[in-house]
Amino acid sequence: MKIRWLKREWRLRTYLAALLLITTVLTAFVVGSAILALRIPQLEQDSAQEVRHEAHLFASREDLLLRTIEERLGVIATVLQQLPSEDATALLDQAAGDGGTFRTLYLTNREGRVMAAGVPPTLRLRRNEMFGADLSGSPLVRLFQQRQQTLWGDKHLSPMTGELSLAVAYPLLDGRMLLAELPPALLLNNVDLSYDQRTGTRETGAQAVDIWLIDSLGDVVADTESGGAAGKLNLHDSPLMVALREGRPPPERMDYAGREFHASLVRLQWLDWYILARSPSGRDNRAVGAYVGAIGASFLGTLLVGLLLAPFWASGLVRSLNAIVNQAHQVAQGGQSRRWPKGPVLEFNRMSVDLEAMADSLQELNHRLEDRVQRRTQALADANAELAQTVKHLQDTRNELVRAEKMAALGSLVAGVAHELNTPLGNSLIAVTTLRDETRHFRNGLQEGLRRSALEALLESLDQATSISARNLQRAADLVSSFKQVAVDQTSSQRRLFELREVVDEIVITLRPSFSRTPYRISVDVVDGLWLDSYPGPLGQVLTNLITNAVVHGFDERDHGHIEVRGAAAQDGRVRLEVRDDGLGIAPALIERIFDPFMTTRMGRGGTGLGLNIVYNMTTTVLGGTVEVSSVVGQGSVFTLILPPKAPDAPRPAPAQSTAIDPKV
Repeated sequence: MKIRWLKREWRLRTYLAALLLITTVLTAFVVGSAILALRIPQLEQDSAQEVRHEAHLFASREDLLLRTIEERLGVIATVLQQLPSEDATALLDQAAGDGGTFRTLYLTNREGRVMAAGVPPTLRLRRNEMFGADLSGSPLVRLFQQRQQTLWGDKHLSPMTGELSLAVAYPLLDGRMLLAELPPALLLNNVDLSYDQRTGTRETGAQAVDIWLIDSLGDVVADTESGGAAGKLNLHDSPLMVALREGRPPPERMDYAGREFHASLVRLQWLDWYILARSPSGRDNRAVGAYVGAIGASFLGTLLVGLLLAPFWASGLVRSLNAIVNQAHQVAQGGQSRRWPKGPVLEFNRMSVDLEAMADSLQELNHRLEDRVQRRTQALADANAELAQTVKHLQDTRNELVRAEKMAALGSLVAGVAHELNTPLGNSLIAVTTLRDETRHFRNGLQEGLRRSALEALLESLDQATSISARNLQRAADLVSSFKQVAVDQTSSQRRLFELREVVDEIVITLRPSFSRTPYRISVDVVDGLWLDSYPGPLGQVLTNLITNAVVHGFDERDHGHIEVRGAAAQDGRVRLEVRDDGLGIAPALIERIFDPFMTTRMGRGGTGLGLNIVYNMTTTVLGGTVEVSSVVGQGSVFTLILPPKAPDAPRPAPAQSTAIDPKV
């Protein structure tokens, strides 16, 4: 299906501008799409690689941080062993500082009771509550008492603040324990990330990367995202942690909050904790978004430039063409040809030169056209007159052939009737002659005297002769009566009211002599009481031609054949008359031309090709009906006439051709 807007007519300038604009936009779209298709996978790959790098880099920094914290605790523990107990608190306060690294520091005895505590200035009012406090209930303290080695605890609840803390227990040589509490966010403070207020993420390099600190149970205890997942999300059963626990490489993508991220999960060496680095993928990837934005801006810029420049380019192309078109229009309107315009386009200049040559030739042809038209008109008039004369001659010839055909049929009818009359008249003549001889013999016998036996013999011969003569003369009279009516109908073509069965019987009676010396049979099955106000003469001519056509063409000198004439009332009030035969049928190639004049398969063998043409013309014009034919080769043919009960008032001319089919031509 063509696009609708392509069907309407456009001005050339508009059409060219639209083509230029569409070409420019499509080029920009295709090139931009190709760039995105090639570049986006690379950007995604770079983003995933950067996330892996940041995760491992951050994990290395965290391990270094934890090692540094242990070393600081070692220094503090060494100093505590050399100081008196009353100076321990001051040392621990100094080590706690402002709480940036150590939230609280406790020095406990072997049983886990607090001997000294160091806290930031904001917590010193509550420090006295901790002196003598028993910390042996802490899981980390109990584990330390068993192992007497440096231990890290991941979910330590601070006894002073009640906050979740990261704790480390460091042993002193005398069996005491130095317990330090650190804020979990401390592990993220050493990451050099800049927070983006617009996206809510922190960036490293060219990508937006978030860092999650995950404890051994899978809880996110700290993150670099403002209002993020810290304390809200557990990843223990996530594909990332399951794969890492099972020793498999974790997947490099994760779904969170309805978005997809590049992700990299790394385990810390000093703690059974994890570092998760993640960066948005797909449309949320900053690099991808920047590329898409740049391509979109380029596309819009291209569209804008095309909108501005395409009309100017189109105008320059069309200007010279418009001048040529205007010149051609003036010449077409009969104007004088002048110098044709030219422009910067070679093809347009060539067209201008060719049009100029054509215009000059056209001016010359116009001068000679009137003379040529007059000569052609006169020649056409002469040809029409000659053609009309030829048509009249052909029409006259056709009419003569039709009359000859009708007279030939009538002559054949006369010959058949004459032959048929010969038998009954001959029988009557023989009977009368015999009676005459018997009478002479009786008269001669009277001279010898009248005898009873002679009188009885004469009376018997007289009775037999009169019976034979009467029977044969009646037969001849019937035949003559039928022939007389048929001859009158066919020669006069007068209209009258008649019964169809009566006319058909008369026609068949006159045709039977033609069948007397042939192996062919004819039968009639016409319903009684079918009255027609029509022309019996043309109807008889039609039946005669159809029956003769069946004998000549359908049977074609076969040793058997049957013709049946059927008549009955049709459903629409008209009369249906059929002429059937069991002859050879008609070839399919002749079906469409069967009623054409001069159409015959016996040309040169007595066939004129007018029999069925007469049938068609008389049926459709004089009788006001229709004629159709159906045929099966080898099984015979059926001619069907549909006649109105009342024929038209006067014959109407009709073409001598029909779509009906004649199987016997």
